[in-house]
Parts: sequence; C-alpha cells; structure tokens
Amino acid sequence: MGPSHCVVWDMAYNKDYELELTQFEISELELGSGSHGVVYEGTLGGLPVAVKSVRNGVEKQVLLALLDELKIMIYLGKHDHIVDLKGACTQFLEQGDDGSLEAFLRKNRGNFCPDVSGCYVNVDSGRTGRATTTSNDQEFTTQNLLQWSTQIAKGMCYLEANKVIHGDLAVRNVLMKSISYIKITDFGLSRQLTNTDTYVKSHKAMLPWRHMAIEAMREFRFTSKSDVWSYGVTVWEIFTLGSTPYPGMNWTPEFLQFLEDSMRLYKPKHASDA
Repeated sequence: MGPSHCVVWDMAYNKDYELELTQFEISELELGSGSHGVVYEGTLGGLPVAVKSVRNGVEKQVLLALLDELKIMIYLGKHDHIVDLKGACTQFLEQGDDGSLEAFLRKNRGNFCPDVSGCYVNVDSGRTGRATTTSNDQEFTTQNLLQWSTQIAKGMCYLEANKVIHGDLAVRNVLMKSISYIKITDFGLSRQLTNTDTYVKSHKAMLPWRHMAIEAMREFRFTSKSDVWSYGVTVWEIFTLGSTPYPGMNWTPEFLQFLEDSMRLYKPKHASDA
C-alpha cells in the first residue's frame, strides 16, 4: 500500500452522506461498468441517480479503490463542473440527463453544425443551461465544443487547486447535464497529493493508455501535468466528435516509443489552426 493510498484512506468520512436502505431504489438497468465496479440506474428522493457499486466476489483491491473514490468525492465537495456525490451506501451520484459526452457526440455527429451563423446556441458557460436537455436531433455547434472544453478545464483547475489528480479524464467520463452544461465524473483512479506533486502507481492495474502522458506510461508517474495531457486528448475527442484516439493502434512498447519519437494525434477537422 503506497503513501498516496494511505493519504486517501486516512481522510475523514462525512457521515452526513450516509443513506438508509429505505431512502433509495435501484433498478436492474446497467448504465455502465469499468475496472472498479458497475453503475446502475436508481432513484433517490424521486430524482434519477447513478448508483455505483462493486460486483460480487471482487478482490479486496477493487473494493478499496471504490472507497478511495468515495473519499475523494467527499473531499472535493461541490463544483459546477464536477459530478455531485448525493449519498453513500455504495455510491449515489447525480445522473446525467443525456448520458456521457462520448455517447452524445457519437450519436449526434450528423447534427453538428460548424457554421454558427446557421444555428443558434447559448454560449453562456454559467448555470443557465441546466433546465434545457438535449434531444436525439439536437443541433450543436463549434461554440458548444469550445464551451464543453472550457467547462472541463474549469473542473480540472478545481481538482488541481485541491491537489487531486483525476487520472482518467476522457469524454466517456464527462456527463452531459444539458447541451450547455457538463460535469466531470469517475474518480476511480484519482488520488489526493500532500507533500508531493507526484503519485507513483504501485501496481499495474488496467490503465487508460490512449489518454496517458508519456511519463505515466513509462514510469507509472501521475501529476497534474499528466492530467493536462489527458485534457488535450479529451479536447481532441471533442473536436473529432467522439473519435477514438490513435485509431487502429494497440498498447505495446512500440506505441510508447512512437510517442517518445514525437508521434502525436492529427489536428481535428473541426479545430482551428490557432
């Protein structure tokens, strides 16, 4: 158990988040799954929530990772562009009205309108867009792409200010509350830093290599700067309307060497030269 894990483990658990079993309902509808657990659709106080738990029979390491994620979210508190923790019995998070940004981009590529003059969009990056949800035929524009990129940057700045590394930033881990309002989610790989700016991973779990910085792949060393690399890949995903980074490639030592030899993602079609 590394020192960074101990920092998270020693963080205080706020019992105000604890829920009784009678306060919520969980459906059998699975919203998603990952290396640390499974997410089901549920309701809390009549409102839709995402319920994150672990599968039966998982290793102790997986359960500890979920507990770490819970404590990180309690520590972070509330921010406009970080998903809210609603309660804890397993985990209850607010549910995105339109799912992940990745799903929206891939499903609605045909509705992208690069010419803003031919579309209408509210570019206010504040909270005014919360009540307006998207539909399957919702047009979106370059200004929306910029808006989402800006809001993700604000959320990541908040993490850095609180000395938290996300470790898994990607469009699949961004929830859409509305066409003009997104939140960062999935803190399963996150860590809080204290007297150091670097977290060194002590075991080789499944890692999101397409979004990882060179030093993270080579030395399992994670910092806020490696989150910046992941942010760059995430913006690339946004401006390619949900394309897969490094298409056709697999994780190999050669892939890392390609990056070290200055291989980079191509400029997205919908991005400017600036």
